[in-house]
Amino acid sequence: MLTASTITEEEKWTNDQMAAANKKAKKASAQCAPTAEPRRNWQHLAIAVLLIASNLFVGITFACIVPFFPIEANAKGLSTAQVGLVIGIFQLCSFFVSPVFGKYLVVLRVHRAFISGLLFTSLCTIALGLSPCLPFGTPFFAGVLLLRVGQAIGNASYSTSSWALIGHLFPQRIVLFTGFMQVAYGLGYVLGPLLGSVLFEIGGFGLPLYSVGLSFTFVIVPSIVLLLFNRHSSIIENQSAIRSGAESDDKVPPRVLQLLAIPDLFLAITSMFLNSSCWYFYEPSLTIFMATVSNWHQGPLTAQQTAN
Repeated sequence: MLTASTITEEEKWTNDQMAAANKKAKKASAQCAPTAEPRRNWQHLAIAVLLIASNLFVGITFACIVPFFPIEANAKGLSTAQVGLVIGIFQLCSFFVSPVFGKYLVVLRVHRAFISGLLFTSLCTIALGLSPCLPFGTPFFAGVLLLRVGQAIGNASYSTSSWALIGHLFPQRIVLFTGFMQVAYGLGYVLGPLLGSVLFEIGGFGLPLYSVGLSFTFVIVPSIVLLLFNRHSSIIENQSAIRSGAESDDKVPPRVLQLLAIPDLFLAITSMFLNSSCWYFYEPSLTIFMATVSNWHQGPLTAQQTAN
């Protein structure tokens, strides 16, 4: 039978071994922490730069066609109403598709939705540059309308996942990085008409769309490296946990109508709707009207669109 002194000695030896093991573990974690934390911070900063750059390219993509598309579409047999539908279908489709991506983003995975959205937008933009090859009239209208819907789907996937990435990476600075992304998007709308008209004068209808579509490569390739090939990324590591947590959560998320019933949110959405309407209601007809005025060419058209 073991005596009390023997048990005391064994317990003391066990405690010493556990203390030594804990000391080694703390030392190892202290050595790894200085390298792991800067690495993660660098990854987050790089992803934030990609998000801001992608907003810039997206803004350029959807603004570069404004100086020349209405005139070219009119030459292809489209009426002003059809031109307006082609321009407005993008926002209409985004309105209906974005909530769907928001609901199923956990299933689709944030990083995959971000990359696939940019890639799909790029391909549809390049294909839009080939639209003059379509027959005159209804086939041309149906083709460009379908490609604009594809651009809207890609933009909805990209934009929804980008807001999720910002909220995940910078939970304490969401407003700051949201401002950066909006500034980049607005800058894209400023540069879009200028670049579109210059490239249109150089190479015709297709060159602006080819150039802008291929420029997404500068964002897509780094995004694939950071979000897909990097298995140590915290975003990919937390996907399974987020998905299982969402599936196990018994709370029912609020419905869209319940959110719209909040007065502050309803006023914010209404003001955004009216503001966007003021921006876009004259785009289908203004370019055609200014082109019919004597001595108006792509230069003044571009200056007017850039000023807007």
